[in-house]
Amino acid sequence: MDNVDVIIHNSRIDKTAEIVVTDTSWKIIQRNYAIGFDEEQWNKWSRLYQVEPVDKDGFDWEIAKRDEDRYFKVHSFAEKYNGRDILVHHIYDVSDYAGLFRDLTSYVKEWRSLSACQIDLISHLATDPSECLPIVVKYCNVDTAVLYTSRRNRDNVKQYIQSKEEKDTTKTALPKIGIAGKEGTLVAREDLDGREMLCVCSGYSITGADYALYVSDNEDKNERLLSMLSHPFKLYIENSLMQNQIVFENEHDHMTKLYNKTKQAEVIRDVVPKADSVAVYNMDVNYLKRTNDTLGHEAGNRLICKAAESIRFVEKENVFGFRVGGDEFLVIAVNLSEEEAVEVRDRWRANLDKMNQEEPVPECVVACGLAYAKAPFDLKAVMEQADQRMYEDKVAIKTSRGEDPNAR
Repeated sequence: MDNVDVIIHNSRIDKTAEIVVTDTSWKIIQRNYAIGFDEEQWNKWSRLYQVEPVDKDGFDWEIAKRDEDRYFKVHSFAEKYNGRDILVHHIYDVSDYAGLFRDLTSYVKEWRSLSACQIDLISHLATDPSECLPIVVKYCNVDTAVLYTSRRNRDNVKQYIQSKEEKDTTKTALPKIGIAGKEGTLVAREDLDGREMLCVCSGYSITGADYALYVSDNEDKNERLLSMLSHPFKLYIENSLMQNQIVFENEHDHMTKLYNKTKQAEVIRDVVPKADSVAVYNMDVNYLKRTNDTLGHEAGNRLICKAAESIRFVEKENVFGFRVGGDEFLVIAVNLSEEEAVEVRDRWRANLDKMNQEEPVPECVVACGLAYAKAPFDLKAVMEQADQRMYEDKVAIKTSRGEDPNAR
């Protein structure tokens, strides 16, 4: 038994890979050395299976050289040679197949994550694009996600930050900064104290809004999965921005960007009845006709926009500004004390004065009547009182200027 070829010929298996011939105690008698492992390694492997009964049909088992990332399949069966019982072990190197299987398993896991992420995104579709951030943190497996949105020709950028530890998303208005990044690359964000963030996606929606999504970097990040998730995140953000724009246009006056009559009716119907208090500010722009006649309608439009800008300065979640007519405006504030209501009016006036100092022409003069009431209140009576006080203020302004109170 000094010729392994004779044994191979009689083994009834393919003449490939490595053939190891052992006695019934699994001690090596002969081998063809097609796969590199020493006898000590073989003894460690075979010790696990020596208790298995081996017949002519044999059985299959697996071994591995983990330090080299190599994996083998073994088929062992009993044979007789020259009247002696022997065992023949056919060893296949399946490292490539094992690698493919690992890759396939990884792909399946990633596609499942992608599918679950898409379902989560669809179920959370909203007009607020930042509502995707908890989903980003979850499926990208990161500590922090940051979303930037900016409407073109606007002076600021909205920044939304979601951390794994924090339940709520923080929202901040930033001065105009660069937000775009190249997908899949690290960007040192100055607004985050120079912290390097990985850009998941960036672009702009069909409504003209720019956006960029970043996540914190980590060593064990799955770049392939991040690339797969980039597209659904983009679709979600762009869809939200588009919905947001549709809602904005439906609720806002096109020229002044203040709320319109549709939104006014909604606030009066849904918000005011639940309030503990209401403050109504009835406003009317003076001298619009004279401005149109002397400086032109473009200056008249600027006068209206100037008044609207002064109102936007005091808008908050509980302070709503409306354009209700050509030069007529309305502000409704809820859940304020009477002192806070007066402070809103004073801040508005101070801001309007500052705007007139910075831009004297056209001068924007606005009469304002304020009425305040605590619940339970009659909103119609409060609005009539604000209207009456606005006319009183208009007369007082013109009289103080030595003008005809009825002049337009």
